[in-house]
Amino acid sequence: MKIAITGGKGGVGKSMVATSLAVEFAKSKRTMLVDADVECPNNHLLLSIRRKKYTTVHQPIPKWDFSKCTKCGRCAAVCKQNAIVFVKNKFPAFVKDLCIGCKACLVACP
Repeated sequence: MKIAITGGKGGVGKSMVATSLAVEFAKSKRTMLVDADVECPNNHLLLSIRRKKYTTVHQPIPKWDFSKCTKCGRCAAVCKQNAIVFVKNKFPAFVKDLCIGCKACLVACP
């Protein structure tokens, strides 16, 4: 049996429901809980588990060379996370905390 708990908004109880179900299922069956929340994985906190570090993951963060920027806005147009803010005739503004490192902006940049 597979059960997925999902939703777009934070703070509505997805992790609480998922960990509660996992704890109950684990009482009678072999159970695996996967916290696939890339922005705020916190099931380990609810279960009081200390995580083991296996590897360091590096996220690519874009950097602009404003001497080459044409102020076209393509980088902002392709950014699905809205991490790049563009105002016509201005250099793009970058919100690092929103970036997921997909590199779409690098591909779109002329």
